Amino acid sequence: MPSSGPSAVPLTWLYVPADRPDRIGKALGGEADMVIVDLEDAVAPENKGVARAGVVALLATPQPRVEVRVNDVRTPYGQADLHALGTLLHGSGGVRVPKVESADEVRWIADAVPGVPLRLIIESALGLERAFEIATASPAVAGIGLGEADLRADLGVTDEAGLAWARSRIVVAARAAGLPAPAQSVYANVRALLEAFPRLERLEVRGGTGLELRPVRHESLRVLRFETGGLPAEVVRAVGACDLLALERLDLWLGVQDYGGNATVADLAPILSGERLPTLRHLGLQDSEIQDEIVAAVASAPVVARLESLALSMGVLTDAGAEALLGGQPLTHLHTLDLHHHFLTDAMAARVAEALPGVEVDLSRREKPVHDWRYVAVSE
Repeated sequence: MPSSGPSAVPLTWLYVPADRPDRIGKALGGEADMVIVDLEDAVAPENKGVARAGVVALLATPQPRVEVRVNDVRTPYGQADLHALGTLLHGSGGVRVPKVESADEVRWIADAVPGVPLRLIIESALGLERAFEIATASPAVAGIGLGEADLRADLGVTDEAGLAWARSRIVVAARAAGLPAPAQSVYANVRALLEAFPRLERLEVRGGTGLELRPVRHESLRVLRFETGGLPAEVVRAVGACDLLALERLDLWLGVQDYGGNATVADLAPILSGERLPTLRHLGLQDSEIQDEIVAAVASAPVVARLESLALSMGVLTDAGAEALLGGQPLTHLHTLDLHHHFLTDAMAARVAEALPGVEVDLSRREKPVHDWRYVAVSE
């Protein structure tokens, strides 16, 4: 049961993407003390406007169990969030502010949404050093906590022990400021979830830094999806070492080096062999800085012959990668091939479409390099 009483401190928090109203409704029907409707990491840049409008509609009626995580207020997205939501936040459980680094920033936010409880998330070394100053910056501050994924990246920490001091520091700062004890950051041990729920059929994970996965055997999982701006190589290798006997759909957003996306083609080899994935029908290897190398490996991968759909989208795919794909094994058996967000020339895009007349090929969102820099669709 949710914690009772108007002054009760929430004990359970459930994150829901702001662009998924169906999930928001389902979450509010559950027993979490607070539902965090997330406008930040859970929403792709192109969807933020629609997501923001949806939150405005949601808050048109009071939602005391809804807390809204806005975008970084130093960005146009975050400033647009505060401007659009404004007084509507008075009927909510408050606003969750990411990437807080200074007391001045807190006071500015408190002035922008007066009377709204603020829960401040510290995600950098600078913010951690100023934790007590941030916690006492305004009477509106209802709590502080760590954003452990980004903090790990900032500190270069790869294990739990590396966060021990940071966790202690935030607890002490909260106590000294007279605030409730901080909630633990999102639990990221995927193996533990799979072992705890042997009949689980679908697992979708958003966020990559701090993820933990070791090889596991699971006989029920049909869909596994990692949406990240940086999927660690050890997680990719662990997926390849798992025995997922019922898995039909696998999607990996690999991301960029700066956010922990350090997987190589060699790390993908066990997945591309398909030996431990006997029922796989869809494979997505997406959002990578090394998309050309991945596509070249896919062109000769044994697993492709049994796929119905293949997604190689959202990454830095150029004519070199497309040439390798066309020169590899036949792909005419596929129902769909997703290549959206790419850097192909018009001529190469036409060649790909012409080579696969019976396949639904998504070549939308042709991007242009910025000063010779090519970028993935989702990084931070």
